[in-house]
Amino acid sequence: MQAQDVAYRLVQGIRNALVENPPEGVEVTYAESWFQRHFASVQAMLTKTLSPLLQPLAERLDHENKLKWHLHSAASVRAWMAKAVREEQEWLLSRLLAHRPDLTEVAKELAAAHGLAFEPLLASSRTVYRLVPSVSEDRLVVFEADGLTELPQVLDREDFVGFAKAAYWNDDATEPVLTELAGTWFGRTLPEGTLPITDDHAERREQLLQQTRLEGIQTEEQAESRMQIRLRLLSEAKTEAPRDRYVTLPKPDPNLAPTARELHELLVRGEEPRTQHDRTLANFQAIAVLLDKPKAGEAATLIRYTGWGGLSVETAKTYLPKALAPDDKAILHEYYTPTKLCLDLAHLLLPRIPQLPRHQGEVMALEPSAGIGRLLNAFSIPGFESLSFTAIEYSQISAALLRRMRPDITVLHSSFEQWIVATAGRLDGKFGLVLCNPPFGQRGAEFAIDPDTAFRE
Repeated sequence: MQAQDVAYRLVQGIRNALVENPPEGVEVTYAESWFQRHFASVQAMLTKTLSPLLQPLAERLDHENKLKWHLHSAASVRAWMAKAVREEQEWLLSRLLAHRPDLTEVAKELAAAHGLAFEPLLASSRTVYRLVPSVSEDRLVVFEADGLTELPQVLDREDFVGFAKAAYWNDDATEPVLTELAGTWFGRTLPEGTLPITDDHAERREQLLQQTRLEGIQTEEQAESRMQIRLRLLSEAKTEAPRDRYVTLPKPDPNLAPTARELHELLVRGEEPRTQHDRTLANFQAIAVLLDKPKAGEAATLIRYTGWGGLSVETAKTYLPKALAPDDKAILHEYYTPTKLCLDLAHLLLPRIPQLPRHQGEVMALEPSAGIGRLLNAFSIPGFESLSFTAIEYSQISAALLRRMRPDITVLHSSFEQWIVATAGRLDGKFGLVLCNPPFGQRGAEFAIDPDTAFRE
């Protein structure tokens, strides 16, 4: 039985016991209300506690040694094999072949010395999940996949320069992840030490600081760590950060965020452009606002952006900065939920909002594929003031437009899977509402980022 199922049964049993036979001084209605609000968070805490106790040996060892394979040498592996039982020896060699192909000859030697058949170990290693570096839009994407899965734009093991450049503009890869990739995929040991953050890297450091805060990390140490590992990679690769793919946008002004009443008026009175000409014009007008300094009333222009589904991507690439030009996938996938439908859904669910579980007095709400925010905007009109939104959007330009129009909410440019990895369980059990409008386009290679293999397709 999975730890999550055991935790559910435990919490349900405690709830039933307290409701059916409440202790003296505890009212049944209070117990029911408390569990309604806190059931998910208590279950999440119990799941985290129980998981290590219910894991098979291989899963436990995988967990204990995650992101530590770059630390091993031939000598350390030989010492480990000498004191391990047979099951652990088989596990060790299969993982060594998956994570450290540079030690394949050592694995062969140890298999023979301990009476283990090498070919079955090699076959088993291909099913082991390992970190794989890829590049999307010049940014590093870190997959966790077995050796049988075909992934797009995987970096060659000799392309350490490409890795260092792509890592610089990745927001969420941590120092342990990048150090592990440098050692296991590229066979590089990074020198220790702290590098100075010069003026040309100051803005990047500020971006990483904002990213870590969006992930729920309030201190600056994590942002500093991420900046340092990126600088160390560039130094080791003897290269510089690429600049041509990115554009610096003016910072959104929190004072210009539309009020709930203003937002409702925009949604009700605004007309969505429908013809190809009108949609293209509205898109360019919204991007022009994005590139200019924040001004009062700009939300009325930003909200008319409709994405590039069914439009000419080549036209966009001709006139827009490279960093804001849509890719070829946009023509197929950038279609957003009609505003009227979003408002109808909001009005339908409004009576249920007071019953949603809260965290620190607010209902934490998540939009895992926000687009330009049509759905969450409809759930931000009068009556929804208790919602505190986190919006995740894969498209860089859509995320930037939504961040500019709604500086009052948390907006992340990321895939949902990468956000799950980045938050590392810090927000488990805290969200009271999830908004989305499936179906989505076919799931891409991001499935290999999903840390829960049970949810991979």
